[in-house]
Amino acid sequence: MKILKLGNRGTDVFILQLALNRAGYLNEEPDGIFGNRTQNGVLRFQGEKNLKQDGIVGVRTWNALTPYLKGYKIHRVVRGDTLWKISQNHNTSVNSILIANPNINPENLRVDSNIVVPLGFLLYQQIYLIHISWFHLS
Repeated sequence: MKILKLGNRGTDVFILQLALNRAGYLNEEPDGIFGNRTQNGVLRFQGEKNLKQDGIVGVRTWNALTPYLKGYKIHRVVRGDTLWKISQNHNTSVNSILIANPNINPENLRVDSNIVVPLGFLLYQQIYLIHISWFHLS
């Protein structure tokens, strides 16, 4: 992805806005324009993710936003984890985690194992919106 900053326009900005929206840092429909609201969302996201808070979307910020584009995170199980606790920490449901990990034993989570954690947003609906909006940006 490109490095993005205030004033940029286009599909990459639209994708950035979609990721920020899914992550809870932008409460408006993506429009492909990197304005003040998008910059404020980026700054808040960077601050909460312990990234350099400069409002510029570079490699580290894109990497932190990637789960919100893919639709899932990988969670490494630590001692004391339960599916309920993991689901609450990632704003998703236990059922979603079970569906994404069909071979998992919820009564015996293995420490240091990885679990796919689907994020709590409507991926397919938003892909459709990207498709529709793509024609408006082109």
